[in-house]
Amino acid sequence: MFAMLRQAPDWFQDEMCAVFSEMRALPAASGYLEDGSPVYRLEDVAAKLGASQEEGRDILQQAAEDEVDGLQVDIVRIDPGTVHRKQ
Repeated sequence: MFAMLRQAPDWFQDEMCAVFSEMRALPAASGYLEDGSPVYRLEDVAAKLGASQEEGRDILQQAAEDEVDGLQVDIVRIDPGTVHRKQ
């Protein structure tokens, strides 16, 4: 499913994000970047989706391999020092 979503047009990805938000399929953001973009911890997303942390790590590994193969990857690894934690 993630591979299909990565290949989908931007408008479809935007609509899927809206649906996920309506369904409350994502956990609360664990912090925010300087520009206000939410940041989610892998452990929180995996738990919300009913997946194990190992499955989450497998998704990150697949994304890294896809990136090496030249595919667009929307999973971003963020320097923890740039995250503003919720108070």
